[in-house]
Amino acid sequence: MLNENPLVSVCIPTFNAEKHIKKTIDSVLAQSYQNLQLIILDDCSTDSTMKIIKSIDDPRIEIFENETNLGPQETWSKLIDLAGGVFFKIVCHDDVLYPECIAVQVQALIENEDVVLVASNRDIIDKNDKVIFSPKRFRKNIQVLGERLLLSSLRKGTNTVGEPHAVMIRLDVIRNANLRFEGNFYLIDLAFYSKVLMLGDAFILSRTLSAFRVYRETASYRLSMSQAACFIGFVNKLRAGGIVKVPLFDYWIGCVGSLSNQVSRFVFYKIFL
Repeated sequence: MLNENPLVSVCIPTFNAEKHIKKTIDSVLAQSYQNLQLIILDDCSTDSTMKIIKSIDDPRIEIFENETNLGPQETWSKLIDLAGGVFFKIVCHDDVLYPECIAVQVQALIENEDVVLVASNRDIIDKNDKVIFSPKRFRKNIQVLGERLLLSSLRKGTNTVGEPHAVMIRLDVIRNANLRFEGNFYLIDLAFYSKVLMLGDAFILSRTLSAFRVYRETASYRLSMSQAACFIGFVNKLRAGGIVKVPLFDYWIGCVGSLSNQVSRFVFYKIFL
């Protein structure tokens, strides 16, 4: 049985993050839930990222630097090794947590011991912190089979679980299965979830607890015209590896959906960014 105040490892991988890293760090330190360690791992930034990080004085911050640029897959995987908490969360260097994010997600994991992952709704914000879209993917708080949540993503042709800032995972589940981050960067999170969700249930929260920042310099924007190909390749790999059984009908629905999502994102970015 967990105590009511377990340590949470919030991990921020950084690379040339000078524009938004202070806001991201401040949003973590301002959480109503205070029993956390903030691990920051920099992947050889060439701007003032490290200067900004080191200027913030808080005993919960632990700073690490890669000796050479490793890229997101290896950097994110190193964060698993550095984490010392019961629960694990990655927050990308330009995203934002709302004040109750960690408290609400921790409570869901404490109250549902067979849940391996919790996910919540999030806003989409621009470079000036303006909310440009607030999708409600999850309409109610409910525990679901992990495989069912994964199949929902595959069927809809997109990551319906959410970006890392919207997700919290039990660290012992990750380590016991020796899971690492790998694959195409656009799907680095969903590829990881696909392994976690086969190990237990998920709990989804209807509250909007964080924000995903999108602007023209982000990888999401740069990859907007190759997302469908990435997604279809990912599903083909899952099916070939036998990780999850994807019915043929759902497979084709997901492929069409990924193409539709790509077009929708491209139009959305052109209008709002």
